[in-house]
Amino acid sequence: MDKILILGASSLIGKALTDKGIQLGHLCTCVYHRLPDKSKNGIVWDILDNNLRWIDNLEDEYKSLIVLSWVGNKKDERDNKELNMKCAYNIYLCIKKICDSRKIHQVILCGSQAEYGNISGKVNEDYRIDERKVSAYGIAKRHLFDKLNKEQVCEKILELRFHSVYGYAKYKNQMLVNVIEKALNGEDIFFSTDCRQHFNYLYVDDAVDIIYEMIDGNFKGIFNVAADKTARLYEYIEDILRILKSDSSVEYGNISEKSDIILDTSKLKNSLMWEQKISFEAGVKNIANKIREAM
Repeated sequence: MDKILILGASSLIGKALTDKGIQLGHLCTCVYHRLPDKSKNGIVWDILDNNLRWIDNLEDEYKSLIVLSWVGNKKDERDNKELNMKCAYNIYLCIKKICDSRKIHQVILCGSQAEYGNISGKVNEDYRIDERKVSAYGIAKRHLFDKLNKEQVCEKILELRFHSVYGYAKYKNQMLVNVIEKALNGEDIFFSTDCRQHFNYLYVDDAVDIIYEMIDGNFKGIFNVAADKTARLYEYIEDILRILKSDSSVEYGNISEKSDIILDTSKLKNSLMWEQKISFEAGVKNIANKIREAM
């Protein structure tokens, strides 16, 4: 039995990590920004207030510290430099205190393709980033990883840069889930953008499998994480309508997104020999079934 510490356990990936960890027989200590519901017990950490007294109640040793917590990643917050840098600094203080006071074998940061900025084309982990093209959110994420590495707070520090992870969650502004729900109801779907930028949707269960493989291995550094299929966003939307046999109509806008990133995942696949298990069609059907159950 391994002990896993999860910061941000109420997130989409955090919930799935906890469920998978319990299934594997691990002891998962969950830290929430807020408790997902009143019936749950767990540690609550307000990142912006950053009261770290809860660390005193942790176990003495963890095989992995997984960091999903963040404040400032919502669309209207990503260019808020003060908010994102404060978040990054407080998370750094938290990780440092945990690593200084506990035996932590590995720190895994869950990052984002936003760290590469508003660029077009295929990028690998060695891409030289122009911070003038990166949002405050992306810069803060990068600075957190760089600072932890520079100070060597843990022997093994790695960051997984996901393109887009999807799955069923009762959150507002989950674009893909909203589209699936509207398609099930036969509602018309409207976008302000032309949806021609490239996307890559990785189902949350596959994302979690990758994280647990990383926990079991001797890895450090940055890894791009994405599914096998990269397509334009409008192609994903049309796939959803086809998969669900929906009569919904879709209207696209005329705004083009600045960023059109395709993640090169060669390093991940060569390191893990990882293969995707859940296709986009299977993922959409899983979400659709959960939406129906919740109706």
